Parts: sequence; structure tokens; C-alpha cells
Amino acid sequence: MILRKELRPFQWLWHFLLHDGVGRLLLGTSMLVMVNMLGHFLLSLFPGGVANLLGRTGWIAALGLGLFLYVSLRREQVKAYVGTGEALRRVYSKMPSAQRPPKPPVWAYGGNWQFMPWMLYNLFSAKFQPLDFEKSYLTVRGLKDTRRRVGGKKRRCMEDEVILNFFPSTSSKLRLDAPTILVEPGLMTCTAQDVPGSSFLRRAVDRGFRVVVIERRGHAQPLKSPRWNLFGDSDRPGEWTFPVEETLPKAALFWIGFSSGSKLPIEGQGKFDRRRAQGDETAPSFKAMACICPGYNLETCFLGFKFPYRQIGWSRKSKFLLENETILRSFNAEAFEQAYNAPDLQELLSHVAPFAGYDSAKSYFEHENPVRA
Repeated sequence: MILRKELRPFQWLWHFLLHDGVGRLLLGTSMLVMVNMLGHFLLSLFPGGVANLLGRTGWIAALGLGLFLYVSLRREQVKAYVGTGEALRRVYSKMPSAQRPPKPPVWAYGGNWQFMPWMLYNLFSAKFQPLDFEKSYLTVRGLKDTRRRVGGKKRRCMEDEVILNFFPSTSSKLRLDAPTILVEPGLMTCTAQDVPGSSFLRRAVDRGFRVVVIERRGHAQPLKSPRWNLFGDSDRPGEWTFPVEETLPKAALFWIGFSSGSKLPIEGQGKFDRRRAQGDETAPSFKAMACICPGYNLETCFLGFKFPYRQIGWSRKSKFLLENETILRSFNAEAFEQAYNAPDLQELLSHVAPFAGYDSAKSYFEHENPVRA
């Protein structure tokens, strides 16, 4: 219940209506009453016999549609695939909920329809109850250019900023030793307010966690140097975990990635484990790690996008390319043109390798693809 204590009265009301079970029930009931009243008003415009016929038809259609969606949802079973390794069995023995598939609500039927109430939910949340983050700007140094020297030019080490967003703030009533979840946002919106959505962040804080959302370079503000990796640099998390550990020295750390943000936890954890195995005690350590809708293979992950998500994803080129056109074009005009004119995100990814510090897409995938980590 920490989140509610951090909210002003008006924001608390919206939190109650949008994020509390009783509040959602009241809000849903109110909407049904309003729809019913609107229906009665519209029917009053027709003659009595016609109004009765339309009313009965409308109720039968609504009940039939609801029953159809419910039956379809229950028949379309969600499956859970549980690993059989010894380490996984040890983890699953302490996590009964992970051994059964989720049971989505009726409104979540279908892979497309569920986005409508979800989008409305997050639009209202962002508008009327935005999360009040404590921001910490961290300069990331040593972004090495791994490309071969061309024309005698010296390789460049670039600097930029990563933003650490703490919620609740470190000055809030939540203890500094509260368990903390480090969150890597996805690609579409890429901000702390939408990772995508904010329901996970709110739920975590309500259950006593603190969240730290990592806004990677180019996500929340324009680039300061022509170094940009669409999925983030796995060598850099070690730099931003230290400030978090210094700020919250006794907090247990967890790491979660959403969509494209899952690349860093998957790849980074493998590299950190190898560092610890070689005796490097400074490698970041986490109690647990999770990924939501991970892409896994960077060489093919965007190919599975269907209409309209392929088009929606491609619209993000303005976020990364056009907002940073001057600095990226000055660094490599040819790569910028090829990326901007690419027909989809998968081809764009193959053209932006120079901005990530690599000579080619092949070299980029060899070093950055988490399935090879």
C-alpha cells in the first residue's frame, strides 16, 4: 500500500478506480449503468414496438457475444512450459504460481482485442496519475568503438547519459532496504511512464518493492554522441548498477526486461556469471531475473511482427533517427540513409551497426545477440 501513501488526494482517487479491485468493480459497474441509460435514451426515440424489439435484440446480442468470447477464451488454453533442469526444479519448487499458466480475464480474449482496454487503462493512468519518479542522470563512459580503423582515424570513446528513475523516491516512507526491481523498458515507447504500460510498476510498488526504470541512451532525451544501440549495450549495466547499489546498499536487487529490453538481462547475466566464475567479485549480482515477451534472437525477432504491429513498430524510426538526425548523419551518413529507408525494423537493425560500434551487421549480431551470449 506504499503507492497510495505517495499520492495526492485526487491521484489517490484515480489509483483506487484504476488499480484497486473494488475500484475497478465500481468503475465497470458505473460504465455499464451509463451504457444502459444511453441505450434507453436511444430506444425512446423509436416507436414502442420497434423500441422493444431493438431492446430485446440488443440484450440477446450482448449476452451471446459475451458467452462466445468466454467459451472461446476457455477453449483456447494457455500453456506453461516448465524446464526440467535441476536448477530450474529447485526454483520452481519455491514458486507454485510459475508451474501453472495464467488465466486471462474475459476482456483479454484474442491477441488484438485485449489491447483496447489495456491502452485505455494506461492512457488514463498516464494522464491522471503519472508516476512521480526521482531521476538520477548517470554519465556512461568508455563506449568503445570496436570498428576497424579507416583512413588512419583513431577509434573514438564516447560518452552519453543513462537515466535512473526511482519510484518511490529514496526520500519516501519506503525503506531503503526494500527489495528493488531494475526495469528495462521495451522499444515502442521506451520511457519510464510506459515500459510498456505502468501497471507492472504500480503493482510492484503496492506489494512493497521499489522500482528503478532504466532509460537507455536515446530513449528519454536526444543523444549527446553518435553511439546508439537499439537494444542497449550489455557492457554498460555494470556502470549503472553501482550507483543503485550505493544508493540502496542493503536492498535485494531483481532485474526484469520487457520486450526488446529483455536483451540486456539475458545477455548481461551470462556475461556477469562468467566474470564471477573468473573471480571478478565486482560483477553485478541479482536475486532473480525475468523477461516479459522476450525477442531472444536479434537476427529474426522483428520478422514475426504482423499488421498493424509491424507498422506501429516501424513508426519508431522518428523517435531514434529523426530526433538524432544531425549527430548520427555527421558520424555516418550512409548508414543513416540506409537505416531511414529500410522497409522494416529488422532491416533497420542491420544498418545501424556502425552506431553501435561495429563494422557490420554480422559483427554486431556475433557480439550482441543474446542467444550467443
